[in-house]
Amino acid sequence: MKIWLKSAVLIWLSLCLLACGLVVEPKATASPTPSPSRTRPSPPQKTPAASPTVPPSPTPAPRIDPDAALIAYTERPAWRALLGWPDECEEGFQRFEHKPEDAGGVVAYPVADGQYLAFVTCNIGPYWVEERVYWLDYRADPPTARPLTVPELIQDDAPELGLHDVDVLHGAFPNYDPDTQTLTNLAAYRGLKDCGVFYKYHLEDARFVLDEARYHDCIDTEAPDPIALDPYQWPLVYPLPASVGPFRKVARLDLPASDWDTVLRAQPDGSLWLMTRAGYATFREGRWDTQLLDEGQTLVGVDADGRAWIFGQTGEKIYYRRDGGELTPADVGWTPVWSPLTLRGGGVLTDGQGRVWLATEQDVRVFDGGQWTIYTREAMGIPAASEEDSLTGFKLTYVESTQQMWVGLCDWYGEAGPQGGGARWFDGQTWHGAQFPATDGCVTAIAADAEGHVWLGMDQGIVQRFDQVSGSWQSFTLPAPGDYRINYVTTLTVGPDGTPWALAALLPPVCGGASCDDSARTFYHFQDGAWVAVLGPDDNSEDSLSANSSLHILFDGGGTPWVFMGRAVYRVENNRLVGPPVAELYGLSATVDAAGQVWAIAQAENDEPALWVLETAAPTAGHVGPFRKVIPVTPDLQGETMRLEVLPDGDLRLLTTNGFALLHDGAWQPYLLAPSQRFIGADAAGRLWFFPEEVPDTIFYWDSTMADYGGSAFVHADAGWLPVDDPTTLTGRGVLTDDQGQVWLATEQDVRVYAGGRWTIFTRETLGMPPAAEEGLLTEFTLTCVESRRQMWVGLCDWAEGPMGGGGARWFDGQAWRGAQSPTASGCVTVIAADEAGRVWIGMDHGIVKLFDQTTGNWREFPLPEPEDYRRGYALTLSLDPEGDPWLLAALCGGASCDVTRALYHFQDGAWIEVAGLQEHAERLYQGPTLPVLFDAAGTPWFFLGGMPFRIRDNRLEQSPAAELSVLDATTDAAGQLWLVAQSGGDSPALWVLEPDQ
Repeated sequence: MKIWLKSAVLIWLSLCLLACGLVVEPKATASPTPSPSRTRPSPPQKTPAASPTVPPSPTPAPRIDPDAALIAYTERPAWRALLGWPDECEEGFQRFEHKPEDAGGVVAYPVADGQYLAFVTCNIGPYWVEERVYWLDYRADPPTARPLTVPELIQDDAPELGLHDVDVLHGAFPNYDPDTQTLTNLAAYRGLKDCGVFYKYHLEDARFVLDEARYHDCIDTEAPDPIALDPYQWPLVYPLPASVGPFRKVARLDLPASDWDTVLRAQPDGSLWLMTRAGYATFREGRWDTQLLDEGQTLVGVDADGRAWIFGQTGEKIYYRRDGGELTPADVGWTPVWSPLTLRGGGVLTDGQGRVWLATEQDVRVFDGGQWTIYTREAMGIPAASEEDSLTGFKLTYVESTQQMWVGLCDWYGEAGPQGGGARWFDGQTWHGAQFPATDGCVTAIAADAEGHVWLGMDQGIVQRFDQVSGSWQSFTLPAPGDYRINYVTTLTVGPDGTPWALAALLPPVCGGASCDDSARTFYHFQDGAWVAVLGPDDNSEDSLSANSSLHILFDGGGTPWVFMGRAVYRVENNRLVGPPVAELYGLSATVDAAGQVWAIAQAENDEPALWVLETAAPTAGHVGPFRKVIPVTPDLQGETMRLEVLPDGDLRLLTTNGFALLHDGAWQPYLLAPSQRFIGADAAGRLWFFPEEVPDTIFYWDSTMADYGGSAFVHADAGWLPVDDPTTLTGRGVLTDDQGQVWLATEQDVRVYAGGRWTIFTRETLGMPPAAEEGLLTEFTLTCVESRRQMWVGLCDWAEGPMGGGGARWFDGQAWRGAQSPTASGCVTVIAADEAGRVWIGMDHGIVKLFDQTTGNWREFPLPEPEDYRRGYALTLSLDPEGDPWLLAALCGGASCDVTRALYHFQDGAWIEVAGLQEHAERLYQGPTLPVLFDAAGTPWFFLGGMPFRIRDNRLEQSPAAELSVLDATTDAAGQLWLVAQSGGDSPALWVLEPDQ
């Protein structure tokens, strides 16, 4: 009621002011300029703070009623006497006439016994209001009050500068929700409220804590953007995501950036230069200095002296600008260029003498500070193009060790492919190279090492190396993968060790007409005199390589290679990309500074492009994030699948397709399978259960205690056994041991229990389950032991393209099967979980989740949400947290198929909350093993997204993984320790544990 009254009062006051013509903007708030995206209104000036504590009055305390639904205007003086707001607040409120029965501009909310928040209106405008907030303690005699401050960004569009506290809320009707104790405030830049800063706070210990700030710039469009009108969808600017993998976000951008017009360059003075179609910016001492381009201007590049080189409306003149100053013409000796737009962001080069070089489509030019010298093909000794309609491309590279400017040329003829005039170099006086092996042919890339060796990438996969000391040339042709043919080298980079890395464009096996376009790419490293393919078509990477063809491989200060490919960043070890990627970042441009730091303009998921830096601090020995390596998995145990289990005595057991190992006293005690054995699983007593491949209609187990007494360790357990339809489907699937030591096994046709030396087999009929709806369906049983009730629960689902019904759920109490008359008597059951009290949660098809309270015998149903454009599917995993609330990973259906997308939910306070999936992380939910949410000793939930461990806080996945580990399986022991079988980088799998003090 008070929230409605507060909004109504403010709106009424605003209308009164407008009608009386008394509304004015706060003096410190500038009016929006004609181009609000370039000049933003200043935030309101901070007003003097009220006294921290109101001195006791010599007169009796005024009588007020903080619980009143409406505080009238006549009561405002009494409230001011108690709260003590300053004169300027009262002057602003008294700018218009009030009637005694009008609202007094004060709203109070109870927050605790006898304690209140009081919001006081000081001033109001057409789309903004000024308010002060006070903490009122009405328990004291006399009551006491003190003003509260709220944190705001020091500069709206620069969250990296931090926060400061203000004592006045200035925004479009700040709103406080007493039920959630949250405060929101939209500091709008204009009446449309489509730009500004949106703040969200929560009340904590009688103060407001900033949870998030979202920023949106003012953009003038014909029709308002729906997202711009919803501040909850504005880009999050505070807090900045601390990191994504080893990359830390440094600053947001003042310029719009996209993947085709963004160039980032490290300058010799340590600054970074960013160039986009809209302008350019310098990053120094943690801040951007941004210069926007005027309409019709084209930025070419920035030289080593910090001058930005710009074309005007046409290519007839060229200018430079230093530090945001005036444009200075540099047109002496200049001749018009054919197409200025093709030079946008192409860059300029500065040589050792400070001269500025520029390559156009028709020539190469150098500016010596006073005039341009133009070198045509003829002047450089390069033959003319064989056809007039060719497209010419020059490549410039400066070799510092020899103070030479190298030029490569390529003529492009469409379907005819690349040709060209080879390479030349300028020593300060003369052009050389007309008589050398690279005198003709298409040169697409040039790179030099620290010793002055020059590498040339050419068409047909030819890479030439020139040793300037000996004057010798060598040729190293790239090997074409499979049936492809190499068209040309797209990029060439020399690493710190002097060896080149090349990205090559490939042609399809059959080339004719339009089919001669590049169809794939391959990435190579030249090592020990031979080219090694790091990545290529067989790695399903051609789309990502093509999308990032402009990004070279980068080397950090330690010489480690990094590659931005697709929407991820990879580290290269031993000529292979280490998986999974170290960071989910979409790189627009990247560079390395003189100190070896890797910088990138990149975009994290659901975020805008920003500046990121690679943190290269070495992890603590034996640690990756909060996880400590315990012991490697020996090579003989490593298999296609690896499963981790905790035994009742606390020991860990690792089950793989190659065998079994027990972790005891810090060492593995392994058992390796013979070629003729097919491993099923291990029971709680340590017995290993197998099928012999040569006799698939029997089963046996291995018991080490038998050998201790002189007997055979292999025991046939075929009494009561019946052949299974497909033994291979049980490989590594596991057995389950109940509280009486009986071993349970689910096959595709039934459920079996081994007790007293023989098997008892329960078919669908004996379980009281209906037959399958049609023949040919795949049947899958799910087993769960409810220890507190000494019950074995069974769920059944029949599958085709998706769930096609099933036998529901049953439970065995040691004597008989129950549940044939329960609400889960039929239907597809995919997961079952139970808490310590014996409450059983059952996940079924159609998004149905049922809860059975065995104490009361009551059943309840909690359907999963049904998102737009999808149908409820079925549960993939289900786990219960220490409070007994379920966490469920669901597969959703769409059209005629299921599991088209996934979502992770948490059931809390009687409702399902989406934690991850539909709006974010949808694709990564399919990557890595499908594991349930696990809980450490502190009760913190952990989820394994894309095979990497993520903490969950407040029902949201943290922005980045807790550790760069590729998880194969995970479990928790009785003490709440979280254990992983995982790989770090290119290392072999190992056992890891979460350090409890992290």
